[in-house]
Parts: sequence; C-alpha cells; structure tokens
Amino acid sequence: MRFQLGAVSLLVGALLCVSAGCGGKGPSTYPVTGTVTFNGTPLDQGQIVLMSADGHSTPTGGQIVDGKFTLQSTPGEKTVEITATREAGPVNPTMGQAAREQYIPQKYNVESTLKATVVPAGANAFDFPLIGTAESEADARRGGK
Repeated sequence: MRFQLGAVSLLVGALLCVSAGCGGKGPSTYPVTGTVTFNGTPLDQGQIVLMSADGHSTPTGGQIVDGKFTLQSTPGEKTVEITATREAGPVNPTMGQAAREQYIPQKYNVESTLKATVVPAGANAFDFPLIGTAESEADARRGGK
C-alpha cells in the first residue's frame, strides 16, 4: 500500500510539473554584447533587434544606452536592425511632448545590411559603427538615404 501511494504521488507530481510548464524551457539563448556609434559618437539611446537570417527563430532585442547593449539571443546568423529617435519639432500641447522621428539611415534598420553570427561557445561581442547622414522620416519617404 505504501508503495502504491508513493507511486501515485510521484505520478501526480510529474503531471502537475508538465502542465505547469516546467518540463521544457524553450530554445537556448546566449549573451550578446556590443557597442553602437553613429558617425564616431556613441549612440545615446536606441534599440537593437537581432532577426534570424533564415526566419526560423523569434527576433530578440534590447536597449542601446550610451552606445552599449546587452541582450540574449538564440545562436545563428542574424540580420541586425538599429533604430533611434529624436525630437522633431516643438512640444505638441495636446500630447504634452514633442513629436519624435527615426533618424538612423534605413540601411541600418528596415533595409539593414548589418549581420552578426551568434555562437554557443565564445564571445558574442559586436561593434556597429554606423556612418551616414541623419535623416528624417520625410527624407526616407522621398528616397533619401
């Protein structure tokens, strides 16, 4: 009887564990760090996103602060998108703040040419020295890069 009660308790515990999600933890991720400069100056604030080049894993991203970023990513070849915004005009009284616009050239975000390969073993440290003319969203719509 004692053996049966222990076996039943073990089975119930295992079922609870699986139903609670402690059986699987998802794909392995690895730390990724680096720097981002724009025309030689550390990017004050922005966002960085690593997207799987083959489209088979979920994109991962993080904040860029004072030109540095840290995030976790699955391994593999990545397309890197970097964005940053700035104030674009006076404070809107209705919104209580100034409008913001994306100013990093499109070749570093929506049309990114940046690549990185995240590996399970080794340093995943990447530096992205962005160079170009800061553009407004209006410039981008007109085709200026």
